[in-house]
Amino acid sequence: MAVLHGYESADSTADIAITGIACRFPEAPDPARFWELLVAGRSTVRDVRDRWPAATGAARWGAFLTEVDTFDAPFFDIGAREAALLDPRQRLLLELGWEALEDGRVPADTVAGTPLGVFVGTTWDDYAQVAHRHRTALRSGHAMTGLHRSMIANRLSYFLRANGPSVTVDTGQSSSLVAVHLACASLRSGESTTALAAGVSLALLLESSHISDDWGGLSPDGRCHTFDARANGYVRGEGGGAVLLKPLDRALADGDRIYCVIRGSAVSAGAGGTPTTPDPAAQEATLRAAHRRAGTTAADVQYVELHGTGTRVGDPIEAAALGRALGDPAAPLAVGSVKTNIGHLEGAAGIAGLIKTALAVRHRQLPPSLHFATPNPDIDLPRLGLTVVTDPTPWPRPDRPLVAGVSSFGMGGTNCHVVLGEAPTDAPPAAPVTPDVPVVAWPVSAKSDQARDAAVTRLREGDADPAAVAWSLATTRAELTHRAVVVGDRVLTGQAGDTALGFVFAGQGAQRVGMGLRLHAAHPVFAAAFDEVCALARVDLRTAISTGDGLDATGTTQPALFAVEVALFRLLESWGVHPDVLVGHSIGEIAAAHVAGVLDLPDAVRLVSARGELMQALPAGGAMANVRAADSVVRPFLRDGVVVAAVNGPDATVLAGPAGPLRAVTGEIAAATRARVRHLRVSHAFHSPLMDPMRDRFRRVLSTVTFRPATLPVVSTVTGAPADLTDPEHWVRQVREPVLFHAAVTGAGTAYHVGTWLELGPDGSLSTLIDGGVPTSRVDHDEATSIVTAAATVWTRGHRVDWRSLLGGAGRVVDLPTYPFQRTRHWVGARPEPIRTDRPAADRDLTAEIDVLVRRVLGGRAPAVIAPTTTFHDLGFTSLLAVELRDELAAATGLVLPSGLLFDHPTPAALAERLTVLLADSDPAPTTKPTTTPRPSWTNPSPSSGWPAASRAGWRHRKTCGHCSSAAPTSLESSPTTGVGT
Repeated sequence: MAVLHGYESADSTADIAITGIACRFPEAPDPARFWELLVAGRSTVRDVRDRWPAATGAARWGAFLTEVDTFDAPFFDIGAREAALLDPRQRLLLELGWEALEDGRVPADTVAGTPLGVFVGTTWDDYAQVAHRHRTALRSGHAMTGLHRSMIANRLSYFLRANGPSVTVDTGQSSSLVAVHLACASLRSGESTTALAAGVSLALLLESSHISDDWGGLSPDGRCHTFDARANGYVRGEGGGAVLLKPLDRALADGDRIYCVIRGSAVSAGAGGTPTTPDPAAQEATLRAAHRRAGTTAADVQYVELHGTGTRVGDPIEAAALGRALGDPAAPLAVGSVKTNIGHLEGAAGIAGLIKTALAVRHRQLPPSLHFATPNPDIDLPRLGLTVVTDPTPWPRPDRPLVAGVSSFGMGGTNCHVVLGEAPTDAPPAAPVTPDVPVVAWPVSAKSDQARDAAVTRLREGDADPAAVAWSLATTRAELTHRAVVVGDRVLTGQAGDTALGFVFAGQGAQRVGMGLRLHAAHPVFAAAFDEVCALARVDLRTAISTGDGLDATGTTQPALFAVEVALFRLLESWGVHPDVLVGHSIGEIAAAHVAGVLDLPDAVRLVSARGELMQALPAGGAMANVRAADSVVRPFLRDGVVVAAVNGPDATVLAGPAGPLRAVTGEIAAATRARVRHLRVSHAFHSPLMDPMRDRFRRVLSTVTFRPATLPVVSTVTGAPADLTDPEHWVRQVREPVLFHAAVTGAGTAYHVGTWLELGPDGSLSTLIDGGVPTSRVDHDEATSIVTAAATVWTRGHRVDWRSLLGGAGRVVDLPTYPFQRTRHWVGARPEPIRTDRPAADRDLTAEIDVLVRRVLGGRAPAVIAPTTTFHDLGFTSLLAVELRDELAAATGLVLPSGLLFDHPTPAALAERLTVLLADSDPAPTTKPTTTPRPSWTNPSPSSGWPAASRAGWRHRKTCGHCSSAAPTSLESSPTTGVGT
C-alpha cells in the first residue's frame, strides 16, 4: 500500500484520464481557438489602459479577458442582486465547469448526488476589494457567499449538486496545478469517481498590478522572455481553465474521448534564501518524485511545459533543476511556456500549461514558445540538455509513446509537477456509425428562449453528420426547460412544464388507405405489433389497408384501426413516451383498454372483430352527420330516431339516425342556426337506436372475454368519467350510447392536469378539437416524419422521450457547440435598470411590472408562469429576497415602502392592489431614481387583535428578522464599464 501525499490507496499509481476541457483565455474562449492561437504563435498581450486608464509602466501591459463583468445569472439560478456580489471568478468557474462536462460528453444534469469532486486553484481577491468600496452593497446576505474565496469551488459543487470534495486551493502561482494533483489523489483513493480540476484568475484591481510591479515581477516591455537573455519579468494574464478527470480504466470502459492521461504528479515545498526565492533542489526533487510515481524515466520525456515566468532569478533556477532531473545533452528535452502567449495567469497558470500540453498530446504537435532569440547567459541549454521550441514541430520521437511534464511553482515554495502521456493505443474502438434512422431529430434545450434559439443557430451552421449531431445531443447534453427539436427544415419549440400527458385513440372514420405502412417499413417495433394483430384478425387487414378494398367495411375498418393504434402505442412506448391517462373515441376505447391491461391481445382482437362484424351485419340505411354546433343547440331539433351520437367539442356534435329523417333534421338546423353540416361516409348509424339489434349477440361475445384491472387510468367516453372497463355491460352500452369525447377529455384534463394530448390514429382529426392536441399521423404527410414530430412536440413540452431509442440505440458522438450563455452586466455598484414610468397609476400594469421584478430577484429559480395568487413563500422568497423585491419596487415606483411589504401583501395580486392605492395617493413618480430608500420606522404599537392575520404575522416577522429590521440598502452608482476595478 502506497502513500501519496497523505492520500492512502491500494491503487495510488492508477492513471487518470482527461476526458473534457474548457477554457477562457484571452482571445481564446474555447480549447479549439486556444489551440489555433498556440499553433499560430500569437501573443495576446495588449495595452490595458482601456480597463485601467491610470495604468503606467509595466502595469500597462496585460493579457486580459473582455466583458469580465457579464454573466448569465438566470442560467445558474442566481438573482440579479446576488449576481452583482458574486466574485467573477465564481461566475467564470460555473461556466467552465458546465463546459468541461459538455466537452467530456457528460450531461450535467446527471451528476447530482454523485461523488464528483471540484478542486480549484486561485489567488488574489480583487473583487472583494472592489466590493468593499461600496459598503452599502455589502449590507446583503449575499456578500459572505459571493466574496469569500472558499466559495469558488463550493459554488460549482452546489450548482451541480455534486457530493464529492469541494476544495479551493491557494498555493500561490502553483494553485491550479496543485488542484489537479489533489483531484487525481481523490480519484485514486476512491473519494471521488469523477473530478473537475480548474484554475481561475482575474486581474480586477490596478493596485494588484502595482504590487506585482513594486515586487519586481512585471516585464517593463510587456513580454515574457522565457529562458531568453532579455528576461525581465512576466506579464499579467487572466482567464481560467477546467479539466474533467476520471480513472483511465473507467474512461476506457465508458468509451470516452481521452485527450491524454495523467500518469503521476508530485507536490513539495521548498523556498530559497527568501520566502519568494525558488530553490533548485526542491524543484528537482518534485520533478523526480512525479516521474518516479508515473513510472517514467528521463529518456521517456519528450517535452516539458515550463513554469517559465521569464524572470531573471526564476528562469536559471528552473532550468538548472530541470536539466539535472530530466535533461540529456545527447537528446535535448524540448521546453516551452504558455506564458509567452497569454501572460502569467498566476493562480490559473498551471491549468493553462496543462491544457496547452494536453492539446499538444492530442494533436501530436508542439506549439512554439514565443519571444526566444538569445539564450539567457545564465542558462547553459546545451549542457543542461534543453532546447526551446520556437516553431510548430512534431514531437521529437513520435514513434514512441508521448510523455510530457507540466511544472508550476508557487512564490512561497510550493512546487508541483504533473506527468502526462497519451492514451493507450489499445483503447476500445469508437462507437459505430449512427444507424440510418428514417428521420433525424435534434433535441436542443436551454434555460431561456434566446439561448435555445442561439443553440439551434450554432448547430445549423455546423457541417457535422446530422445523425451524429442528433445522437450527440441526445446522449451528452442536459435536458433543460426551454426546448427545441429540429426535424428537417422545421424547428419545434416549447417549454417544459409540470403537466401530464394523455393519449387519445381515434375512432371509426379516421381510416385511410396505406395507413401505417410507412411506419411498418421503417420501425421493427411497429411492424411486430401490427403483424401480431393481423395474425389474430379474421380478415386480411394488410391487403385491405394496402389496396383500400373493403377498408371502409365496418368489419374490416375497426380491427384495422385497432392494429394501427396499438402499433403506434408500442412504438411510442419503445421511445419512452408513456401516458398518464388514456381516452378512446368509440372503437378507440378498445385499443385504450388493451394497452391499459384490461384485455390481452387475443381477447381485444376478438372483441373488436366481433363488434365490427355484428355492426356490419345490421341493415343498411343509417346515416351520420357532423354539425358545427353545441349539442344543446341541436337537441331541440331531434325527432324520428335522430339522436346525438357524439359530442366531440363545444361546437362539434355528431348526429345519427335513419338517412331520411337525418337529412331533414340537419337541414332545419342549418337553416335556423347557420351551423355548418357535413354528412359522413358511413354504412350505418353508429351510437344510435339502429345498433340495438346487435347488442345481445355482442353481449354473448363479451361473456367469453377475460377482463383484468387496468394498469393505466382510462377515462371512458361512455360516461365522460372513469368507468369500470371490466364490466361487460360497459361495452354493451358503449356500442349504443353517445360518445362523450369532449366531456372525457375535459374531465381527464382537469383530473390529471393534462397539458398535452397525443392522438394515436391515422389522420389527426381529433387533435384539432383538443387544446394541446398533437397528431401522430396526418393525411398527406410522411408517417415517419409525423410520428417523430409528435414525439418531439411532446418532449418540447416537458414529457419524457428516450432519444437513444428513437435515434436507433447506437451512434457516433461528435463535438457540439458549447452552451450559448446569455450574459448581461452584473457588477457591484451597478444595478439593473429599474422599471420606470411616468404614466398615471391607473394606466400602469403593476402585475406585469411585479412579474418582471420577481424574476429579476429570483433569477433562474422563477417558475415559467407566476400566478398572481401564488404566495411569495411558495415562489421561494426568503426574508432576504423579500427585502430585495421591496427595494426593486421602491426604485420602480418612487415610493417609500416598508420592509415587511411582502408579508402584509403575500401574493403578487395583493401587492399590485396595494401599490395601486399608494401610487394613486402619492405625487407623480419622480423622473430620477431616489438615491436612498429611507429606513421605515418601527415605533408602531403592537398590533391589535383587529389586524388581519397576515399583517400581524408580518409585524412579528419584521420585529425579529435581521433583514427586515435593517436599513434598506441605498441605491448604488454604476462603475464605468471601462474601469472594472473602480
